[in-house]
Amino acid sequence: PYVLVAQDGCGRLRGLLPLARTRSGVLVPCGANEGAVGLDVVAPSCDAAAIAAGVLAHLEARPWRRIRLSGVLAGGALHGALRRSAPGRMHEQVSTYCPYLSTARPWEEYLLGQKKRHRHELRRKLRRAMEVPGTSVRWVEEPADVPAALATLFELHARRFADKGEHTKFSGAALRAFHTRYAEELASRNELVLGILERDGRPLAGVYGFRCHGATGLFQSGFDPAPDAAGTSEALRIQLLKNQAADPTQRELDLLDGCYPWKLRLASGVRRQFDVDLYPQTVRGFLAWGLRKAWRTLKQRVASLLRKRACPGECGAVINPAHCRRAGCPDADVHHPRAA
Repeated sequence: PYVLVAQDGCGRLRGLLPLARTRSGVLVPCGANEGAVGLDVVAPSCDAAAIAAGVLAHLEARPWRRIRLSGVLAGGALHGALRRSAPGRMHEQVSTYCPYLSTARPWEEYLLGQKKRHRHELRRKLRRAMEVPGTSVRWVEEPADVPAALATLFELHARRFADKGEHTKFSGAALRAFHTRYAEELASRNELVLGILERDGRPLAGVYGFRCHGATGLFQSGFDPAPDAAGTSEALRIQLLKNQAADPTQRELDLLDGCYPWKLRLASGVRRQFDVDLYPQTVRGFLAWGLRKAWRTLKQRVASLLRKRACPGECGAVINPAHCRRAGCPDADVHHPRAA
């Protein structure tokens, strides 16, 4: 662990940036291997910029080989501090896009903002799944109900990937124990989103996320791949969206990383995430920076030969068409044409 902590004159905690040091001496953010995105300093918005600058100043005075920051939030305090302090010693490239959806308006108003065909599809999918006799959605609110519901979600998620013959990182006893304890804590603070869609007592789909400052992050989902369960997963997500729109305290549903078609059908915009490599102000650091730059240039040329698309508004960034079926991902915080 290499956790940078910011305190005020009285010793009170004001912010932190949790990093980890690898065996090769490279600093990386905690949770990078587990899919953490939206990296920024953890601090009140009024202090975030100053704390981010202080973190980088502290790192400059310490020996390190390279800092590899994945999933840095575009426009965040840390991203801004990196661009101001080390523009000539860092490599930056778009790593992923995080679609989001504004829920600060009523459900019917949201539907009216969609194209007629899409509006009809949303209503039809919700109706077809929810009007089947014996169908209900159970939203977990009490910490005591978390372990059983989360175990069901893990099982549905694993069943979905097994049906495709693929492996998922969202598995294992250690990860399940972590999320169980975390979800119980969230439930005690009324910040948990955990719903299971059932039919005659049989779980068919589940969603898992968390609320924070008026935004809900949709972290994970799972569904039964059986033919009679078709459409239940999407119906559950639509029901979550409908509940969000009905809650005046919630203003946004963050669909997290990945330009998957179902996300783009719902999203009103996207946010960029960057991978940033920062090198020290040493001869070795500048040599490593130059070699890395040459390697990335070569990779981009190979990618263009393989007919991967350039992402609009991003110099040198490429996106695999399998991750986005549209002509290209919309740029950061630009409203999606379907929701405009």
